[in-house]
Amino acid sequence: MSRVSTEKLMEQSGGKYTLLEMAFQRTRQLNNGVLQTIRTSSKKNGMIALQEIAAGTVRLAADEEDEPEIAEE
Repeated sequence: MSRVSTEKLMEQSGGKYTLLEMAFQRTRQLNNGVLQTIRTSSKKNGMIALQEIAAGTVRLAADEEDEPEIAEE
């Protein structure tokens, strides 16, 4: 799964702004050493984050604070 379709990403995230927030949060987690949830040949954390969102293995978790975080399933 090297390319991710825009339609699949929008379907999984619920909108472009939510997708942007999810991708940002997940990329930051991957940069900080959190293990990826899918097998991929990609080495770039941004692409891995988008592939995880498309696969449905990560989602935004509701938190008491204002800043949302990614919850792995």
